[in-house]
Amino acid sequence: MARRLHLARQLARSHAALAAAAVLALMTLGALFAPLVAPQRTDEPGALHLADAFKPPMSPPYDRGQGAPGVYLMGTDDQGRDVLSAILFGLRVSLFVGFSVVILSSILGTLLGIVSGYAGGRVDSVIMGIADVFLSFPSILVALFILSVWREGGMERLVLSIVSVRWVVYARTARGSTLAEREKDYISAARALGQRPVRIMFGHILPNVMSPLAIIAAVEIGMVIMLEATLSFLGVGTPITQPSLGMLIKNGSEDLLSGSWWISLFPGLALVMLVFSINILVDWLRDVLNPHIAAAESAAVQA
Repeated sequence: MARRLHLARQLARSHAALAAAAVLALMTLGALFAPLVAPQRTDEPGALHLADAFKPPMSPPYDRGQGAPGVYLMGTDDQGRDVLSAILFGLRVSLFVGFSVVILSSILGTLLGIVSGYAGGRVDSVIMGIADVFLSFPSILVALFILSVWREGGMERLVLSIVSVRWVVYARTARGSTLAEREKDYISAARALGQRPVRIMFGHILPNVMSPLAIIAAVEIGMVIMLEATLSFLGVGTPITQPSLGMLIKNGSEDLLSGSWWISLFPGLALVMLVFSINILVDWLRDVLNPHIAAAESAAVQA
């Protein structure tokens, strides 16, 4: 409880972090309650009207029936889809992919990293050898290869393909922290008491390596969202029935030369605001949890 109050006080003192938290909370709530707050149900084909296609921002709808909004604040796309509503539903997909990938990859990477660091020897060589292979190639190329081979499937196809390339970040960090922790006195005492390796790894070592892993997980959310947006922009990401922000940008980019700039601009701004607010909060969280790092960076800047 005291730690939560301390974090709340620190957040209130940082205007940038507070503003980023407000933006992120607003976008997250809009995504969660998109079916209730979106002016148009873009996931229902019956709600779209082709006569409303390519309407610029602040244009009224052709037909105010069929659940059409009073005015299209951000215009419409080539199918008569309200861009604001599409952004809200696209945020749901982007956030779902981001958090799903971070949760799964952190569990897998942490598990393998702790086992690798504690066991050592051949187990460590095999696990880290596999990690080195994945680290030898850019994440987007590996994900593109997996998605090109695995053509069937829905959202789980995209999530698992990104998990397969991002688990190595957690594995490397967890291994390094485990190597430092396993030589400490409390681990030696646990071994002397006859505790099993599984209990030592996940009952003693895991709680002591969570701090750096939590910061990495927070950083990874923004990176995964950008990776998913890139894959969707390339046409191999989310299914066409569940467009994310990346796919909305791709769809709008095809009409930029015709003058329909708003179809791509507003989803792009939403993506930038989402990732930028996450990164600001991550920087603030890192400075709060690791004040020594922040002090060292401040000294380096002054020098």
